[in-house]
Amino acid sequence: MHLNSALALIDLTHWDEALAELATAERALTRYPNHGYSLRILQQRGIIHFRQGDIAAARAEWTRMLDDSADGANPGMHATALHNLATTFEEEGDALAALDYGLRAAAAREALGDRPGALSSRINAAIKYADLGRGELALELALSCLQQSRDMQRPDLEIRALLARGLAQRRLGDAGVFASIDAATALAATDVNLVKRLDAHLGRVVSALLLDDPAQFQRGLADYMADVQLSPEASLKERSEQLAALRDLEHASLDTMLVVPIQVRRGLIAWALRRGQVGRAQALLQSLPTQMDAWYWGTVLAVASAGKDQPLVIQARTQLQRLAAQADRLHAQQQAPVASRPSRQSSS
Repeated sequence: MHLNSALALIDLTHWDEALAELATAERALTRYPNHGYSLRILQQRGIIHFRQGDIAAARAEWTRMLDDSADGANPGMHATALHNLATTFEEEGDALAALDYGLRAAAAREALGDRPGALSSRINAAIKYADLGRGELALELALSCLQQSRDMQRPDLEIRALLARGLAQRRLGDAGVFASIDAATALAATDVNLVKRLDAHLGRVVSALLLDDPAQFQRGLADYMADVQLSPEASLKERSEQLAALRDLEHASLDTMLVVPIQVRRGLIAWALRRGQVGRAQALLQSLPTQMDAWYWGTVLAVASAGKDQPLVIQARTQLQRLAAQADRLHAQQQAPVASRPSRQSSS
C-alpha cells in the first residue's frame, strides 16, 4: 500500500511525501521480507533523486539495486538497474560508463525477450559511440536500430534511431545529418512528441554550426522558436530567448553565446575558429564543463591547436585516443560470444 501511495505521489512530484512513504514501506520489510518489493523501493527512490537532480544519490540507489538483483532471482529488475545506471553516467558526462552499462542493459533485456527495451538501449549505445568519436560504429548500429524500429512498427523508437543516425553523420562530417533530422521531425509531428522535436531542432542548430551551413542554422532556430510556443515550460521558453539572440550571429556578443546550451556552445567554438576568433573560442571553451567524451576533447584539441598550446594539444589527443580505444574494447566484448567474454568492470 505504501509503495502504491509513493508511486502516486511521484506522479504529482510530491518528492518528500513520496520518500516518506517509501521509508515506511522499507521499514515494513523488516517484519515481512520481500526481495522484489525491496528492489522496487530502490528503483522508485532512485527515480525521485534523479528527477530532483541529485544524480549521485540516484546512482547509489540503483547501484544497490543492481547488486541486490545480481543473484538472478529478478532479472527484470537487474536489467532495469543497468539501464538506470547508464542514464546516470550519461547525465554525469561519462560516455564510456554510459556505453558499458547501456550495452549490458541491451543484452539483459534481449535475454528477457524485451525486444523494444533492448532496442532502446542499443539506440543509446549508438549515440554513445558517436560521443566517443567512433562515428562508423555509431552509424552501423544506428542503421540496424532504425530497421528494427520499422520492423516493430515503433515510431517512438524510429524517431530516436533517426536522431542517432544523424548524430553519427554529424560525427563523420556528413551533411546527410539534416535529412535524418527532417525525417525525425516529420515523424514527431504531434504535440505528444514536442520534446523530441525540440531536441531535433537543437540538433539541427548544432550540426549547422559544426558543418558551416548558415541556412540550416537559421532554420533550426526558427523551428525551435515556433515549436517552443506549444510548451508551457518556462525553462524552454527561456532557452528559446537565448537562442533567438543568435539569429544575427555575426554580431552576437560573447555574453550572449555564454548562456546558450552546452552543445550549442561547442558548435559556436567551431564557428569562431573558422573565423579566426581564437580568443572567443577560448572563452567559450572555458565555460564548458569537463566531459569524458570526444565532443569535449575534440573541441579542446581544436582550440589548443589554434592557440598553439602544445601541452594541451598532447593532453587532448591522449584523451581522444584513450576514449576511442575503450569504445573499441567495449564493442569487441559485446560482439564476442558470451562464454568468451571477460568479466565486465565498471568504467566509472
